[in-house]
Amino acid sequence: SRPLPDLRTVWTAEARLDRAHSASLAGPDTHQGAIYRLSGSLEWSPADAWVLHAGAMLEKHYYAGTRLSPRLAVNWLPVEGHSFRLGASRAYRSPTFIEQESDFKLTGPFYFDQILLSPFKLDPERMDSVELGYLFHSKPLGLDLDVRLFHNRLEKIIDIDTGFVVPGENPDSISNVVFANLYEARQWGGEYQLRWQAGKGSWLTLSQSWAQTRGDTPDIRGSAPAFNLSLLASHDFGPFTGSIGYYKNAKMRWINSGARAPARDRLDLRLSYPFKRAAVRGEIALVGQSVLGDYNEWDYDDPAFTDLAFDPRVFVSLKLHF
Repeated sequence: SRPLPDLRTVWTAEARLDRAHSASLAGPDTHQGAIYRLSGSLEWSPADAWVLHAGAMLEKHYYAGTRLSPRLAVNWLPVEGHSFRLGASRAYRSPTFIEQESDFKLTGPFYFDQILLSPFKLDPERMDSVELGYLFHSKPLGLDLDVRLFHNRLEKIIDIDTGFVVPGENPDSISNVVFANLYEARQWGGEYQLRWQAGKGSWLTLSQSWAQTRGDTPDIRGSAPAFNLSLLASHDFGPFTGSIGYYKNAKMRWINSGARAPARDRLDLRLSYPFKRAAVRGEIALVGQSVLGDYNEWDYDDPAFTDLAFDPRVFVSLKLHF
């Protein structure tokens, strides 16, 4: 809506019911809860060179209670095609059913071992973010550039703790795991995305990001790759359209598992042919994935994951629209 000439607003509402059941992981009961969200955003331009964006989401979650997630950004447009922005926001991640309701145990006539448990009332994770951005747009050149510097502060990170002793459990057991709000983290970084529309049927998108994470554990400090790159390009050859995707990222660690993911790159190719027959539209495509070789999401040194590599593959797909 536009209540004033220089003021625009958008409002949304949502209601959702979640339900989950897992006798082995969360006990015999079915767990369910309702989520209610009310969100709105406002854009105000007090002067030609200034635009203010403000937004907020009010959420009532069955575990996290009622929380407000605000966002505020100020945009400065000194000349046509150039704009700068400064923004700040706060967001929450509510606990999942497994994190809050887990109850995985082994029972028998003479043995009891609690493997997984959620004995604590968990708080939602919170992230406060600040960003400084620059946007360049040139219609004659078909060029768009978006650059962003950011700082993220994360608190009450939910993770597993193996130092909790469950009452009545075998005292020699070392396999028990509980979920708790344990850690904090800080992250600094920068990223950019460059998009070039070379012609009516050709475009290229290049994006890179760099991040540095500081946290309480090696898993958290290594949970975000220090470097990411992606290159996407497409060209219309007439009856056919060809596209290429190249992705590269530095090594990282998976939170909660301790497993490492090695640095990798991947190249995907696609050649498609759209067609129309009477009232039926369709597309047939030849796709090649990971054509540079296989890669693994887990450390090859861990024998438990050596068979999970993504192998190179080629296949044909067919889409039909009636």
